[in-house]
Amino acid sequence: MTDSRSTKRSASHRRRKRAAWHRQADGAVGEQPPPVLEHALVPGGPPSVVEDGAALGALVERMSGAEVIGFDTEFIGEETFRPRVCLVQVATEKEVALVDPLALEARGEASRIRDLHEMLASPDRLVVVHAAYHDVEAMRLAIGRDPEHVVDTQVAAAMCGLPWPASLATVLEQFTGHRTGKAHTFTDWDARPLSPTQCLYAADDVRYLPLLWHELGVRLDRLGRRHWALEESADRLAEAPFDPRSQVKRIARGELVGQVNRAIVTELVLERYAIARDHDVPPRGALPDATLAEIARARPADVEAFRSTKGVPGSTMRDAADRLVAAVARGVAKVPVKDPVADSLARRRVREAVDRAWPCLQERCGELGIATELVVSRAVFSGWFGREVLRQRGLPGAETLEARPSPFEAGSWRDVALGDCVQRLREEIVDSGESA
Repeated sequence: MTDSRSTKRSASHRRRKRAAWHRQADGAVGEQPPPVLEHALVPGGPPSVVEDGAALGALVERMSGAEVIGFDTEFIGEETFRPRVCLVQVATEKEVALVDPLALEARGEASRIRDLHEMLASPDRLVVVHAAYHDVEAMRLAIGRDPEHVVDTQVAAAMCGLPWPASLATVLEQFTGHRTGKAHTFTDWDARPLSPTQCLYAADDVRYLPLLWHELGVRLDRLGRRHWALEESADRLAEAPFDPRSQVKRIARGELVGQVNRAIVTELVLERYAIARDHDVPPRGALPDATLAEIARARPADVEAFRSTKGVPGSTMRDAADRLVAAVARGVAKVPVKDPVADSLARRRVREAVDRAWPCLQERCGELGIATELVVSRAVFSGWFGREVLRQRGLPGAETLEARPSPFEAGSWRDVALGDCVQRLREEIVDSGESA
């Protein structure tokens, strides 16, 4: 399906944009990056660039003795189903290195990258990352497992008073006072040779992670939250990135409000993901959101009707029309299940109870210095708490409600931090006995 003109146009547009950003960054005059922070936990000097198996083996041996290693990757994600990793960055307090998987691949040594990931995944060391699901996914794909000891500084910072989510530059400046140069993420990471600017910015993405974790660790230890940060980091980095519900919500806005249309959109989103995976293209490259919404509205009953849909990439039309028609049929055939909580949450008193509880939770999180959005989203909290209101007040139909897992599961860090607050909300609001 890589011959899709629509996919190619989209990829070409982003390629041109990447190239423009690349030229702008490398051609900037008078914009000298700030000097490397002088600190015992920050490796100075330029990064080493590892391009062959022998050099990679030596790097792995040197870093095997480190207890803390910063880890990041640079990738291009708009052309293939899974992002193509173009660079792997690692840093200890003594050195920072850039491992070039494309150079290894060209030498027929691509499998050697596994040695690096095996070393990183060992429980003998802590891997420090920042907002790194796709980076950890690269490790998962290489060796079939996640790192056994990992912490995300974005998560840790949100437990130390910073908002969620905060950028690496923001967290670094807040906890060390050091400012790095401009971000250089959106560039031609698969271009070779790597430019000095690319190498500099790639190195800075990991250079400060050992120091940053040290500073965050001091704060977390003072608050008694180090194990919370480790627990939440492992959970978040293990989550699947594909969330059909969020995609359905985005696509089914506006006129797509009926339950049948939502059911069709859901089936199309799931089928699109499968098609993209099968043909190694990004999901939106296989079928743009706007086109997917148009298919849901038109509800084609057969391939002939489907072929009149505008905006379907040529290869998708050729290779997957029958799959998408079948997805539409599955959506139409689904009898929408009436969710009793939906109508009940619309009742003024129940809605008011939820609306009173949320700010109370936010206030308590503020007092604790924990970002509310890290704890739970407003949507998840509203759905769960609204059901609690209905169930505990014994309203008509409440006995048919399916209980949802509590965001504050007993024994979890959320329960330890906010269990008392949540229980108080239930006692004050849920058990108030007000009629809904």
